[in-house]
Amino acid sequence: MKKNAKGKTSSVEGAAKAVQASVQPVAKIVRRIETEPSANLNIRPPITTYNRFVSYAIRERLSYPAALKALLDNAGE
Repeated sequence: MKKNAKGKTSSVEGAAKAVQASVQPVAKIVRRIETEPSANLNIRPPITTYNRFVSYAIRERLSYPAALKALLDNAGE
């Protein structure tokens, strides 16, 4: 921090410190509330199976996790 000839800090530096001190953390905007922890699932199905899955998710207007859950629920798992 620089001091002027009278030993005081500049008003610009003082104002910058005041602004930094007054800035509050911004809350993250969340689209949905997760009901349980999630995990990654990385698979490489054949293109025909992948296309069927994506088509199902689009047709039913489901996210991939919701589509997977719906298929497992329908399979009795």
